[in-house]
Amino acid sequence: MGKYGSIKLFRLFGIQLELHVTFLLLVAWVAWSSWMDGGGAIAPVIWSTAFVLLIFTCVVLHELGHCLMARRYKIPIYRILLLPIGGMAQFGHIPRKPLRELFITLAGPMVNFLIAGILRIFLGSPWVWFNADFQYSWIDLLFSLMIFNFAMGLFNLLPIFPMDGGRILRAILALKYSYLAATRAAVYVAMPLAAGGVLLALVYENVSDVMALLFAFIFVGGQLEYKMVKRSELLRGWTVGSLASKNFLSLPGDTTVGNTIEVLGARAIQLEAIFLQDRGGLNFISPQRLQNIVARIPPDDPLLPFTKPMPAYLDADWPLQFLSGRLEKEGPSIYPVLRKGVLVGVLNSNNLPTGFFDK
Repeated sequence: MGKYGSIKLFRLFGIQLELHVTFLLLVAWVAWSSWMDGGGAIAPVIWSTAFVLLIFTCVVLHELGHCLMARRYKIPIYRILLLPIGGMAQFGHIPRKPLRELFITLAGPMVNFLIAGILRIFLGSPWVWFNADFQYSWIDLLFSLMIFNFAMGLFNLLPIFPMDGGRILRAILALKYSYLAATRAAVYVAMPLAAGGVLLALVYENVSDVMALLFAFIFVGGQLEYKMVKRSELLRGWTVGSLASKNFLSLPGDTTVGNTIEVLGARAIQLEAIFLQDRGGLNFISPQRLQNIVARIPPDDPLLPFTKPMPAYLDADWPLQFLSGRLEKEGPSIYPVLRKGVLVGVLNSNNLPTGFFDK
């Protein structure tokens, strides 16, 4: 099982497909509800369960449409994750060229319309559908699947960011305005529509609570993505090296405690980190910890046993806009900054400029 409760299934066109554990709860709930509503009959259970699985097969194909189009533009694709409220394709980044984002976004709904069109040809005359009694047959299943794909395609085209329609609106606006301004406008358009969707789902009984949850998720998701884009734009052009501090000390791995104190002198208060080179790796100790242990450690003892190995390194030339999320997620940390394998600085996430993690 993955770190966040996802189950890895298999790969499609080299793209990892994952299933969140809550999806299994949805399938179980659908089967149980069908059993109860059908008075214990097995046909509704089989039909409803098959319909849910087919729906999410179409959701996967929808996300695959986005992914395959993104791959044409050499955008890395990490995975497709299935959730009870739908699917989510995780890209390495969103292209800043509006037309590319437009084509990638349109590819998803077009898959749904294609599926609906194929089913329409296969099922034949619509007159038969509207006059036939619902009997949990495979014809009813395919008809319902056709309606779902047509509705899903239209629903995704609603201009509610970050749904497909909202991204299409952003891409169109970005042809004339800045990426940040286009995102802000798309979010402002989406806010009343998403809030209205939540109210509509709560007020009318024929609209499920799942739809209310979906619109609420979309509302919050739009706000979060706008803040992420805003931060990314503020950091655009900045590199790790531009914020790296020179207040560090690098010593050989066999340095003793006494030698370290001698080298430090009055600089200890100003330093952010002390690194020891150990067999090609870096070990770390803070000046504060060194001061705490120096009184009880003989000066001839090696310092290395009191240091910690550094599990992560940052390259000085890496763009900050792609690292800000990682730095925020990992919390306060010290990162050695290297350029071509040489230690050139230290990045202390506690000392980053005010507003770096603003949301």
